[in-house]
Amino acid sequence: MHLGPNDPEAMYPDPEAAVPEPEETVPFPEKPDPNPEKGIPDPQKIIPDPEPADPDSEQAEPDPEETYSETETANSEAPKQKKRKRCRQETFATYTTKVLKQIHVDITISQKALCVKDSFIKDIFQRIADEATRLTHSNRSSTLTSRDIQTAVHLLLPGQLGKHAVSQGTKAVLNYKSHK
Repeated sequence: MHLGPNDPEAMYPDPEAAVPEPEETVPFPEKPDPNPEKGIPDPQKIIPDPEPADPDSEQAEPDPEETYSETETANSEAPKQKKRKRCRQETFATYTTKVLKQIHVDITISQKALCVKDSFIKDIFQRIADEATRLTHSNRSSTLTSRDIQTAVHLLLPGQLGKHAVSQGTKAVLNYKSHK
């Protein structure tokens, strides 16, 4: 009887079928020591040191300030864990809400909308940076200039939106330089 590739009996092997024993492997003969002089180890036999211990790992030596006395550990069931520092995530949320308050004092924005807006700002920022980098490389320059940024904005944002963005950006840079 021929079992096809989609036949359920072919998909599951017979559990009572004999499993072949693995063949015994013969170890390779050891090479003679190329450096018979005493004190010079064979470079092939040198085992690299394990990676240095991470200072945050449990195996690292504890700081004197972080050690607990016997009375503290005896009084509590588990020793106090060191609090993890949160990774700081950069967002434009504070700036978005400040600009919104300047334009419409009585309107607020939800966290979900703020998250979407933040994602949009980061995406546009990344696109402008990538395009400006391409322009810098095509000009065979190693310096990213304001002209590269302006050209990237003109290329990415259509029509009046690009012109308005460039004028607002120029105004912001001039304002920054005057207050510096």
